[in-house]
Amino acid sequence: MIQHTSRTSGRVSSASSADRPAINDLDLLDERHVAIVQEAIAEGRIGYAFQSIHAIGDPDQILYRECLPCLMERDGTEHVHGGFVHALEILGEAPVLDRHMLRLVLDELESDPLAALGCHLSADNFSSAETWAHIRDQIAARSELAPRLILDIDATSPFADTALARDLLSEARAFGCRVALDGFGCGRSLGFEADIVKIDAPFAIVSSCDPDPLSILSLVVGRAAGAAGVVMVEGIEAVDQLEIPRLSGATHVRGHNFSKSIFQLLTSDGRPRRV
Repeated sequence: MIQHTSRTSGRVSSASSADRPAINDLDLLDERHVAIVQEAIAEGRIGYAFQSIHAIGDPDQILYRECLPCLMERDGTEHVHGGFVHALEILGEAPVLDRHMLRLVLDELESDPLAALGCHLSADNFSSAETWAHIRDQIAARSELAPRLILDIDATSPFADTALARDLLSEARAFGCRVALDGFGCGRSLGFEADIVKIDAPFAIVSSCDPDPLSILSLVVGRAAGAAGVVMVEGIEAVDQLEIPRLSGATHVRGHNFSKSIFQLLTSDGRPRRV
């Protein structure tokens, strides 16, 4: 279940929302996305929503929770990990958001000693040692939190220098961070050591429609299992969709509606519970 209680300051600028177009009105290549995100960071309108990673064998067991970026426009409209994130990635400006998100995630880890949280990082954060330093220095400053921090690395965009990215991620692992490869199966080889590999959602969808539903997913899961001990399948939205990922050898699942399904399945007295 996505949790909309986010670590934002609650400060909203008094400037009119007409000063800038709404995010949904912008083309993905429109550079105004960058200014909108920078202003939202400065005004405390960036936060996050939780999405849990569940064990297949015991769906009530949560490996960790991903922190998905949220942006609130000046008129109160909320965007959860939407087009503004993809726009920054396309424009090569994702580190602007990623650095701020890492700061929020570390704050949450500091306030909740039992939490294990994932923070998304785009490939652009590994383009040079100087760019990576903005991430590394934050982790180093609060290195006691690193064992509960999972760095979710985007696999859909290539690294400018795979060897350099591998070395930089080794630094993060030396602090105790775990590394998750997000979007495995999109055509790019692993290229570096990972603790968690995430199978892209389309593979689960294709497998469910295939005459032999285990064939495609089992092949991809088998490749992923050779690289990491935890293999997670994305795009699982209900308990009755667990069987194919389980038989394929996957260990964990994630889906936008899946946590809600688990809540409904396991909670009989109707009391709210963060999942």
